[in-house]
Amino acid sequence: NNTYLYVGQIEEHKGVRLLIESFEIFIDKNPEAKLLVVGTGSILEDLKKKYSQDWIKFMGYIKYEELSEKVFPYVSYSILPSLCYENSPGTPYDAFANSTLAIVPRIGGAAELVVDDETGFTYEAGTHRSLIEALQHSVDAKEKYKDRKSTLLNSSHTDISRMPSSA
Repeated sequence: NNTYLYVGQIEEHKGVRLLIESFEIFIDKNPEAKLLVVGTGSILEDLKKKYSQDWIKFMGYIKYEELSEKVFPYVSYSILPSLCYENSPGTPYDAFANSTLAIVPRIGGAAELVVDDETGFTYEAGTHRSLIEALQHSVDAKEKYKDRKSTLLNSSHTDISRMPSSA
């Protein structure tokens, strides 16, 4: 499937708005793509009002211990859109632990953890164009990861409306 995940604070410096704006452009060529947003923060309500389309689902807070069961089985890619330097962000670790590819910016420690085009994809931090290119590359390279992630990448279309709710 082409379901992407963001887990973290819903704050400007975390790049969530950049991710959603980029994803909105990306879905023009990839209408089957979905984005799950897990977390809470000061800009959550603003984003929920602006983006209520079928391609995005705001899931609110989900306990860390429940992510592997409630969220990761539905996704193929976990995205770190951070605009700031993060020494050792959890996104790549959580993605790898759940057989999920990571898409991370080339800033801070995340880019050191992801082997481009093997364990995920990297992009130029803070740029819509580069993030959209990484998203598109993830779709184009899907066949390459077919064996490694057969249950995720070759599953039928994911209906995110049927996912468990955090509430």
